[in-house]
Amino acid sequence: NLPCIASLILSLKATQVKIKEELYKSAVFHPRQRKLCKEFLNTLVKNRIAIPGYTTLQDIISSVWNYENKRIIQSYLRYTSKDQRKMIFSLLHKT
Repeated sequence: NLPCIASLILSLKATQVKIKEELYKSAVFHPRQRKLCKEFLNTLVKNRIAIPGYTTLQDIISSVWNYENKRIIQSYLRYTSKDQRKMIFSLLHKT
């Protein structure tokens, strides 16, 4: 019985990792947290997984959202020059 429980736990962990990877991929296409949350809920339904409580949903979506924001900022800093960033900053302050 113990090996059966252990394999079930490993299976749940693998599913959790798979769903989180799908969310990271989806975050690129969903610039708003609400859309990302809808995508997450659709993924849970598609995989026949019970929808977690609000706090758990919030933690997962926030984690993915923060990761995506950091990825975008790093790309922005990596692929733009100092002058380009100044120009973008000045355009943002004009609006």
